[in-house]
Amino acid sequence: MAAPALGNLTDAVVAGHESAAVRAGLAVAVLSVLGLTGHHFAHVLYFELGERAFLTLDTELINLANGAIGIEHHERPEWADRVAVVRKELGRIPWFGMYALLSMASSASALLLTGVVLARRERVAAAHAAGRGASLITGRKAESMTAARRRRAASSIRTVKHLLDLTCTASTAKEVRVLGLQTRLQQRHQHGEPGGDPPTATG
Repeated sequence: MAAPALGNLTDAVVAGHESAAVRAGLAVAVLSVLGLTGHHFAHVLYFELGERAFLTLDTELINLANGAIGIEHHERPEWADRVAVVRKELGRIPWFGMYALLSMASSASALLLTGVVLARRERVAAAHAAGRGASLITGRKAESMTAARRRRAASSIRTVKHLLDLTCTASTAKEVRVLGLQTRLQQRHQHGEPGGDPPTATG
């Protein structure tokens, strides 16, 4: 809202209307202070909302994993891949997820208001604002592509993490040394070897 007020301030100064310029200047100052203050204290709300969202989604994941009938789904690699991706992404929700969501809403509101203001004054500038809207759409598409790549890489990531735990945990690392599996496990860790069941130290 400070942008339209700043526009009114500029118009008043150019037109030589001192009282209108003073009122617009005060409005710009107040709105700027409110914006900075709100941005500062919004972080508290980000964390609070993020923690609540994390607890809700974490509970849903637990219910999905343990509330289904039978245990067959726990044996499917594609299920394990999805769970691995979700568990990793859940950690980003308390801060990054809420910040991205609320920032997107703020940016969309500012873009809409800016487009309306510019459309009333300069159509070329309004076209520039429309171009900014296109960048939001392409950014969403890029995020979807990134999420798809995370899902495809989940199997390899699970295997690599299992191999790291296998060789760095005292109880299994001793068996790796005794059985002489260091080279093979290093090769599997290097290549990721997606698909199939992760190896065990004893077989």
